[in-house]
Amino acid sequence: MENLKRIPFEHMYNCRDLGGYVCGSGMIAWHRLYRSESPCYLTEKEWAQMQKMGVRTVIDLRSPMEQRSAPYETPEGIAKISYPLQQYEVKADAVKKMSREELAELAKASFGESLTVGYARMIEDAPERMAYLLNTIAERLEEGAVLYHCSAGKDRTGVLSAMIYLLCGVDFMDIIADYQVSSAYQAVNQMYEMIPEELRCYMASPPETMEGFLKRAVKEDYVGLLMENGLGAETIDRLKKILIKY
Repeated sequence: MENLKRIPFEHMYNCRDLGGYVCGSGMIAWHRLYRSESPCYLTEKEWAQMQKMGVRTVIDLRSPMEQRSAPYETPEGIAKISYPLQQYEVKADAVKKMSREELAELAKASFGESLTVGYARMIEDAPERMAYLLNTIAERLEEGAVLYHCSAGKDRTGVLSAMIYLLCGVDFMDIIADYQVSSAYQAVNQMYEMIPEELRCYMASPPETMEGFLKRAVKEDYVGLLMENGLGAETIDRLKKILIKY
């Protein structure tokens, strides 16, 4: 199987292999972890491609509303785990009635005054949820490759990827670069042309956003916080053993 950073799917624009980055004296192995936007538009042929990639588990990080709005089922042989990373929920009917200005305010309320603050809240407001996801990923990797996703494959997926890379010792520069490409890949998605101008700032993935998150992660000791809230030391060891190739 080829070592491809971005996996080319016709109906999924932002699917990437986490492999290839140096960490200490090793590197993140290929074909173990994948991140993406929602796979809800994949065809049967594309799901077969996913199976050929070794994916045996898909983890859906979206809210219940998002999952109801864009549902999908995985084929036999690929387990699906639904576990929203964030706790807040907005009713679909309420969103439909909102003006553009109200939608912009909703986005600000969800992410805080900046994306960096919003990312920090994903860890600080509910560290037990991130701990659960990391424990689950380590466990499911024993069965085969894992793909996790949100709606755009940028924010919730980006924070989870950053924490995995941090645990494995990937350099900040590479974590930032990996985050940064999401907006470039999603730019070709015609669906995003329909996004109101007031919300487009939330679709970007500028390097300073992830840099700010990583600095805060170190300053506030996010790894320690997660370990206090359910992340096992054995999980970290297992992730490193499976993900790092020497």
